[in-house]
Order: sequence, then C-alpha cells, then structure tokens
Amino acid sequence: MEHRLRKRRKVAITAFLKDAYGQVMPVTIRDVSDDGAYLELDGHQFKRSARVDFEYVVNDRKTSRVVALRAFVVHVLNNGIGVMFMSKSEAALY
Repeated sequence: MEHRLRKRRKVAITAFLKDAYGQVMPVTIRDVSDDGAYLELDGHQFKRSARVDFEYVVNDRKTSRVVALRAFVVHVLNNGIGVMFMSKSEAALY
C-alpha cells in the first residue's frame, strides 16, 4: 500500500550526496515527490533517520542552478535509500 503524501515522479538525475561524516558520493535520483525521493547508490550503508544532504544541477534553456536539499533516511534498501525532505526551516544548508 502506498504511504506517500504526494505523487512520485520518475526521474534519472545525477546528484551528490554527503553523509554525516562529510563523505561525498554520486547517486542517481530515481523518483521524487514534494516530500521526498529515492536515491540509488552503490556500496554505502545508511541507517534509518540518518541526516543526509544532497545537491544536483537544474538546467533550463538559459540558466543552470544548484539545488541543495537536506533530508533524513526513511527507507534503506540494497541499492539505495528513500529520504524525506526536512522542512525549509530545518533544511537551510547555507
């Protein structure tokens, strides 16, 4: 049964994830909703409720910008993690 608050959108976006120890690794965002995302990654273990930061670049016709998000892990699978975005007040990175 689906427990998401918002509908998921399938994507394939390269991003960079930083764990609580400052280690940065490439990931692929596989789906995203207003509340969270599924991040596909290789060979790194995360625990539920761990905080993670990730960044990706959005390109449109004339400009590009970096999107930086803070989230926490809600699902751990063999090939990735499900994250829920923190509120804007909690997620301020810079």
